[in-house]
Amino acid sequence: MKRLGKYVAVGAILLFATVRSLRPEWRRKTFMGISLRLERTFAAPRDKVFGLWTDPKAVAQWFLPPDQARWTEPPTFDARPGGRFSLRLISREAFYDLHGTFREVRSPEKLVLNWQWDKDSPLAGSPGDTEVSIEFFARGARTDVVLTQFEFGNEESRGQYERGWNRCFREMDKLLAARSWKASGHHDCEGPARKEYPGYRKGRAGSKTVSAATRKS
Repeated sequence: MKRLGKYVAVGAILLFATVRSLRPEWRRKTFMGISLRLERTFAAPRDKVFGLWTDPKAVAQWFLPPDQARWTEPPTFDARPGGRFSLRLISREAFYDLHGTFREVRSPEKLVLNWQWDKDSPLAGSPGDTEVSIEFFARGARTDVVLTQFEFGNEESRGQYERGWNRCFREMDKLLAARSWKASGHHDCEGPARKEYPGYRKGRAGSKTVSAATRKS
C-alpha cells in the first residue's frame, strides 16, 4: 500500500507540473467551463467589420440596446494590448458596468478581451470574469466572424450573452448597411445611423448566425 501511495503521489505531482507548464492560453481553453460560440457573416469587407470593434463611436451605436437604454458616459475602447474598455449604460432602469482589457489585438484578424462585470450587476452569474475572442475571416466582399466567450458561471449567464451578442450583430448589420448606402452617395439616407452616443445623458445609473454552447465535461 505504501508503494501504491507513493506512485499515486508521484503521478499527481507530474500531472500538476504538466498543467503548470502549459502556456496560459492553453490552460484557459482546457479549463474553460461553460462557453458560447457564435458565427456570423457580414456583407462588408473585413477591415470595415473589424473597425466596428475598435472605434468607440461605432461601439456606441451597435452595443446600446435600441429601446429604453442610454449611456451614462461615452464608451471607452482603447484597442491595443493592455488597453482598457468600459461600457456603462442604463437599460430598462437597470445599471450595467461592463469593463476589462484587450489581451490581443491583431488587425484585422483577431481580438481577445478580458470581459468582466461586477457583483451588483443585473446580469446572471455576477460577478463575471470571462474571455471573449473575436476572429475575422475575409470571404471576398464578405466577412465571417467567429465570437467565442469562455468561463461563464452558469447557463443563464451564457444565455443572456447569446441573446445580447445576436442583438449586437443585428445592429452591426444596420450600421454597415447605412455606411455603405451613405458611401454610395445617398446622403439623404434615413437608415439606422444614430448619433455618436445615442441616448447619452450625464449621470449614473444579409447574414446568418450559428451558435453553439459547450460545457466542461
